[in-house]
Amino acid sequence: MLNWFALLGGVLSVALLSMHGAAWVVLKTEGPLQERARRFAGALWWVAMVLLMAMIAASFVVRPDFTANFIEHPWLLLAPVITAAGAMAVKVFQRRQDGRRAFAAGAVLIAGVLASVAAGLYPRLLPAGPGSAHPGLDIFNAASPEGSLRTALAVYLWGLALVALYQVNVYRIWRGKARDVYH
Repeated sequence: MLNWFALLGGVLSVALLSMHGAAWVVLKTEGPLQERARRFAGALWWVAMVLLMAMIAASFVVRPDFTANFIEHPWLLLAPVITAAGAMAVKVFQRRQDGRRAFAAGAVLIAGVLASVAAGLYPRLLPAGPGSAHPGLDIFNAASPEGSLRTALAVYLWGLALVALYQVNVYRIWRGKARDVYH
């Protein structure tokens, strides 16, 4: 499971999330720290784009049938279009030094990447290796029993509500920019 493709996906994830984190620091700071974060976010955008292109190319090598869902259901092409639009918007807003929109565009980029992966993989999550007697994992043979899924949904919905309340409170308390009170 730890192969070059998985490692590439992991490094891409680190680059995208680091870029997004740097955009958050740009939003929440001022002065030299903000400028440093702005430079990091700009550099990480390039790293993320190179890795994203490498991941797209690698996906066709590892999963030649990756485009089958997109061909069968053309509306799914909206996910890669959103990814591309988010990527371009991040760069545009970084150049304009619009931290809020760059951060929002980064969220769109990440959501687009995740949606593109989901659209391309569905319903097979993990194909079997060559010559394997097993069919691999798909959404049907990997799913828990229906009763467990209902219980999990109820727990997740309550948990999601609690996390949402917590996040609203945290963002209310820590709203605005961080200030250096020592200088």
